[in-house]
Amino acid sequence: MSKIHCTILILSLILGIRAAHSLTLIHTHPSNPTAFTQGFEYMGNDQAILATGLYGQSSIGILNIKTGEYTIKDTLIKEFFGEGITQTPYGIWQLTWRENVAFLRDADDFAIIDTAYYGGEGWGLAYRADQDIIYMSNGSSIITVRDAKTFKIKSHINVRHQGANIDQLNELEFADSFIYANIWQSNLIAKIDPDTGKVVKFYDFSDILANANISDHNRQNMDVLNGIAHIKDNRFYVTGKFYPMIFEVTLD
Repeated sequence: MSKIHCTILILSLILGIRAAHSLTLIHTHPSNPTAFTQGFEYMGNDQAILATGLYGQSSIGILNIKTGEYTIKDTLIKEFFGEGITQTPYGIWQLTWRENVAFLRDADDFAIIDTAYYGGEGWGLAYRADQDIIYMSNGSSIITVRDAKTFKIKSHINVRHQGANIDQLNELEFADSFIYANIWQSNLIAKIDPDTGKVVKFYDFSDILANANISDHNRQNMDVLNGIAHIKDNRFYVTGKFYPMIFEVTLD
């Protein structure tokens, strides 16, 4: 089966069950519509760490949730395409797309303090505190489990639903014992059991996006949904690449 046909099959499975799991829009917040969001993590006090991509434009900094102001702390050289981030007790890890290098940044000034190397592509990251591990996606159905301090591989998780691999896993977030993952080129977020790799729920943001108060100009520039930041309980901030706003939602 070709990758295109496989993707169609998987999305058909998803579309058949997605209505069973609802999400509720609580509020919308402004964001920077020029940010090609690749990593997104809530820090508290109305601030989030935001990392952006694209060659020559990759950055990392602080996003004010209330105002949408993005303060850049550091940028990558033009040869690096920035990807996902996650905050750990050792600093903030930042991936690159095809450059096979992850940067560990100081949590205060965001300066690079260490590097790690890996094979394949880097897409999303999420930290799990109770096991001191990092979950890493690469656009496939495989999530790599890594040591949070050394970045060394510990194991792998194959993400599946109804016997089919769920690939295109992108930006990640870990909350309340589950991995949440954007599925690239869709408006879907998968909720994954890390012990089994099974998707237990899908959340579809299509209606929220369709009804959002977004200008025609911004809609034309918007790319895919890509950014999940846990607030508390079942509340999350969700955004995307070149999105002018952040959606505060409950995943019910």
